[in-house]
Amino acid sequence: EIASGRAWGSMDITEPNAGSDMAALRAIGRQGPDGSWTVSGQKIFITSGHGKYHFVIARTEPDVEGLAGLSMFLVPTYREEGGRRVRLASLDRIEEKLGHHGSVTAAVTFDRTPAHLVGRRGDGFRFMLKLMNGARLGVGFESIGLCEAAYRMALDYAAGRPSMGKTVDRHEMIADYLDEMATDIQGLRALAVHGAVEE
Repeated sequence: EIASGRAWGSMDITEPNAGSDMAALRAIGRQGPDGSWTVSGQKIFITSGHGKYHFVIARTEPDVEGLAGLSMFLVPTYREEGGRRVRLASLDRIEEKLGHHGSVTAAVTFDRTPAHLVGRRGDGFRFMLKLMNGARLGVGFESIGLCEAAYRMALDYAAGRPSMGKTVDRHEMIADYLDEMATDIQGLRALAVHGAVEE
């Protein structure tokens, strides 16, 4: 479904009182007698939190302190049934943001939601690092696109605004600003491509 574009997903790490400190995560993954898993707990500030599939980091080893007790789960938050969407997890709220409105940021609560363990128990932190490396590159490339758009708008504006017998893009100070923007973008592009090749 994800590969075909019919569904999308998210990575669920952050919780109330556990933002940067993953060792403080309280979401729980429990295995039933039949071997099946469920996840319970709230995740906040989740990018694309309204999506169907969530990669959720939850604690599966209550006796193991810190990061080694975390596992990763693939958790569908709803299923289609007779043309209707049946929710398996609740979408608590959509955050109001200053920008980036093309992407939903949400809070999601799982309550004994059926889940699929990814890899082995205790692999959650390692898998999260792998996902985050890719996500950081994606955000980097997105930011380069924003820089390029801003540069082009500035260039067009400066080329169309006359001042003292020429357009402002031909005034030394403004021309220097524009050159510096172009150089920064070129450097950012090189850095991002290097990161993508290394990844």
